[in-house]
Amino acid sequence: MPETKRLSRFVAALLVAASLCVPTLVSASGFAQGLDAYDKGKYSEAVELWTRLANDGHQGALFNLAVMYEHGVGVRKDLKQAANLYRKVAIKGDIAAQFAMAAMYEKGMGVELNLNEARKWYGRVKLNRDPGSDAKTLQQSAEVKLSLLPKPEINVEVPYEGGRFIFSEASDGYCVIALQGEITRDTTFQFIEVIKKSKQMGCETNWILLESTGGLIADGIKLGREMHFEGYRTITRDYCASSCGLIFMGGVERVLYGSKARIGLHQPSLTRLDTKTCQTEFDSAGAKEIQSFLKFMLPDSASKVFEIIMKTSCKSMTWVSGKQAIDLGIATKLEEPNLILKIPQKFN
Repeated sequence: MPETKRLSRFVAALLVAASLCVPTLVSASGFAQGLDAYDKGKYSEAVELWTRLANDGHQGALFNLAVMYEHGVGVRKDLKQAANLYRKVAIKGDIAAQFAMAAMYEKGMGVELNLNEARKWYGRVKLNRDPGSDAKTLQQSAEVKLSLLPKPEINVEVPYEGGRFIFSEASDGYCVIALQGEITRDTTFQFIEVIKKSKQMGCETNWILLESTGGLIADGIKLGREMHFEGYRTITRDYCASSCGLIFMGGVERVLYGSKARIGLHQPSLTRLDTKTCQTEFDSAGAKEIQSFLKFMLPDSASKVFEIIMKTSCKSMTWVSGKQAIDLGIATKLEEPNLILKIPQKFN
């Protein structure tokens, strides 16, 4: 059987399902006409029909064109263009396109060879909930591929004065980055390096695992805002107190992981000449900063959380966990441990 005929059957069998949604009868007709032209060996005509639809974002047309550019059928072979087209469909959740992207990163076809990216896309295939008949086969293949790839970098550290950021395994497009130690000015400075490193490792969705007794309020607020605007999720499996709690509340999703997870709250304080003084007044600088932050992050419960903070001496701690944390909006989810976090428990 000629190579083009085998490829035609491959495209017809695998890619018809890529037409995820057909917005108009015109696009449905155009897509079907492209399939008909392809089956008759009129590849240039199929390319012309699908290119029109692809320009309007038609997922099936984009996918089929990607295959044609990858194999050089009806067009000049162009792996870079194939990768660009696959990516447009993959980010919309198409499982076959996600598998194709993984394979291209694994082999360096049309993109720079990047095993972290390959792991990420194979991981997305595994997590994809596509009900299609080919999904299970692709997921099984992705699992095999992941098992054969070299293990990713783990326990990569970005130290800062007073503690460290430490990365866990980068897989499935999700990274867990622990912040362990005191919250200092250097914590905020080094977080820029953390963002850069996470992108180099192929992380798109990041969890920040927080384990800290606190530190500088201003830097906790600044980091909390960074978490929010970068789209980071926050999680704690043990303690996260004082300014650490403010960082936690900046997460777009906030998870208490396991029965020991808790958030510690207390008044802001000033330290001068080794003397710690609580800021008990609601109009103190520290209190105003916290109140403004809470109103932005927790608009529905800011006043309740602020009241707890201001009623707790800076030399004490009010711990919030479980259902109370959910009711106050501090946490968005309680989760029982169902995986082993590959991060040392504490910073020494």
